[in-house]
Amino acid sequence: MNGLQYDISSIGDVGANIVKMLPEIRERAAEIEGARRLPADLAAKLAEAGAFNLSKPASLGGLELAPLDFMKIIATVAEADASVGWCVMIAVTSTLGAAYMPELVASEIFGADDVITGGVFA
Repeated sequence: MNGLQYDISSIGDVGANIVKMLPEIRERAAEIEGARRLPADLAAKLAEAGAFNLSKPASLGGLELAPLDFMKIIATVAEADASVGWCVMIAVTSTLGAAYMPELVASEIFGADDVITGGVFA
């Protein structure tokens, strides 16, 4: 398990993709902290890996993972850098809302493969 709390490498391609990104996330922690934001290139890499589509409905091109699986991924990312974990969690909880919207509305907001959303779950 590489010293990680959870072995996410078997959670589809996204788990393996995230594991590959962990060294870069750790290495960039000071940069992220100093900038007080997630660098655009790192956000794009996370999006490409699927990190922002963990709870997005499959009908919209998302991964629609079980809550335990997406929470393990979030926790693993947060082990590498808490701020990146926070950003992934916000995107995951934001896209979860798509399952409760009319499909046309959800598709307009969340349908693009490269969409990165942020909001409040509550």
